[in-house]
Amino acid sequence: MRGRVTAVVVVMAVALAACGGGEERQDTPVTPADAEEKQVRDVVIEALKSNDPGACTRLLTQSAVEQFTLQRGRRAVAECRDDADEIGAKTVSVRRIDVDGMRAEADVEPRGGTLALKAATFVLRKDDGRWKIDELTAGTLDRAAFMREAREELAEEPAGMSPEVIDCVANDLEGRRDAEIMRLYIDSDPRVLLAPAVVCAIRAQLPHTPAARPFVDCVTRAARRELTTGALGRKLSQDADLGILETHEFQGLIETIAARCAAATLPGSSAGTVS
Repeated sequence: MRGRVTAVVVVMAVALAACGGGEERQDTPVTPADAEEKQVRDVVIEALKSNDPGACTRLLTQSAVEQFTLQRGRRAVAECRDDADEIGAKTVSVRRIDVDGMRAEADVEPRGGTLALKAATFVLRKDDGRWKIDELTAGTLDRAAFMREAREELAEEPAGMSPEVIDCVANDLEGRRDAEIMRLYIDSDPRVLLAPAVVCAIRAQLPHTPAARPFVDCVTRAARRELTTGALGRKLSQDADLGILETHEFQGLIETIAARCAAATLPGSSAGTVS
């Protein structure tokens, strides 16, 4: 289960951390303020176009790496480096730069690559005299690119989901508002993709007969609730260690849900409720 979920969650978020490229430098004399803006511009463009693993620490702060990879500490840096070949954008148009001391903001429009955003706002901070991207604070979703990348990654190994499960996940995501999907990028919230992927995988393993439908609906609703607002979901939102989905805790939770749903919905079973 971990491999299936990890692939799509990580690739969607790590596209943001694709860290080379850059604009050609100009020889026109510039003021100190213009020089700072140009440095910010160059950093943003290079960070979004690069396939250099070293850019993960050269152009991004630790905070940004963790936001983009959904990991923490050294795991975040390792994840960024491993996926540096996923080019975030082929071209980057910088629409606004605002420098205020050691902090700067940049509005950009990336095109091509794997970054499923039509527009993005980044905050940069100066670290030891060098500008680095520190945070993605806003953006506009490119839904078509997002859905295309999601389907491709779900189909490929190690996810390897069946066409039926992929359609199930895609249908779920297509019903979400853009603002909800953007939580994956802005809030580093893996539940946006985790919940539908796990729920659809569970549904595929349950009976498909008409008589079993109330039971299946009960199990998947309870599993989704636990993965979004329950204790397990809250834990995953704080630390996206998807290995928890392979633990006895998670398996026991699903078994408990199934038992309660069977008691509540299957003929001949005693009445019950699902918590």
